[in-house]
Amino acid sequence: MGTIDIIGKYDLTDNCFKNNKSESSNSLAIASYNDITKEDSKKYDYIIYSNGSRVSDFSKDNKTIDDSKGHVDKIIDYFSKCNHNIKLRCIMLDNDAPLKEDGKMIAKYIEYIASLDDCRSVNIIGCSKSGVVHFDMIKNINEEFYKKINLYNAACPYKGTSIASPKFVKEQVKDYIKTLVPFKSMTEDITKKIMNFYKKISSNSHMDYDISYKNSLGVEYQNRYDSTLLENIFSDDNLDSVSKLNSFHNFTTKIEKGTLKRALLTNNIIGVGMCFLNKRIMHNDSDGFVKYDSEIEVNKYLDVENIHIAGAHHDFLSDDKYNKVLLTEVDKNITEDKEKAKKLIYV
Repeated sequence: MGTIDIIGKYDLTDNCFKNNKSESSNSLAIASYNDITKEDSKKYDYIIYSNGSRVSDFSKDNKTIDDSKGHVDKIIDYFSKCNHNIKLRCIMLDNDAPLKEDGKMIAKYIEYIASLDDCRSVNIIGCSKSGVVHFDMIKNINEEFYKKINLYNAACPYKGTSIASPKFVKEQVKDYIKTLVPFKSMTEDITKKIMNFYKKISSNSHMDYDISYKNSLGVEYQNRYDSTLLENIFSDDNLDSVSKLNSFHNFTTKIEKGTLKRALLTNNIIGVGMCFLNKRIMHNDSDGFVKYDSEIEVNKYLDVENIHIAGAHHDFLSDDKYNKVLLTEVDKNITEDKEKAKKLIYV
């Protein structure tokens, strides 16, 4: 069971974070979990994880969080079998803050963690939109901490994703329903109900709209959309900062032959849904939420070799076959860094 600390709620009128306890369920927050201690050393490797969710997605009381939420239990289970001292934190984004502003606050937290005496390394895992936030925030962290930081991005919409645009989703849903239902009135009714559900699970604000494609949002959404995040994601400042980190890793996901079958065999309902979205909404060549070409856009700007999680849908952390690829890489790099540190001591 994790414990949630609320950082603050973003006020769209004053454009700043405030201490608004009545909005805890939609605030920027950090969950802390029990330490995993496997070594005699007093040093810990911190894992900072975020998959772009809100407190309301994970907690009923805004104070505690079950380990299974966000598949954090998968990370705990994996590292409980490794020979590392781990401190795990899960970041939940503010519902309304521009993602750049979330990043600035998270950067301050990363600086704080990196400055602690017990911190050996900071391993930041960003899935989906959180990877974009993390990539953009590094420039706000003091460079003295860069060599402690390893950044792991997975399934990131560097160019954005159409699934974040209500306008696009509505058009695609309506076109698909038309192929199933011959009556216009029924098509409109079904489309309306699906879009009501879409809006219910969406932030209907910066948290989702900031990763939509440019010019894909209607006029009514412009006051909750910041185009500059993706326009400047590969700015010189961002590229220079990320390149100075101890390491940066980009993981790609894509629904392929066998993905649907595995989702069905493992009773992974979300995975099945992702396969449907990939085929009917994203027109294949995606992981269900993010187009593959958006995930690899970073390769045009940084000399980084992608680590492909074969057949993985967007909710890849839910499946041990897929999440093992990323977690094994984190484990390997922590081990290698510890070995390097030992060699330096004896030199």
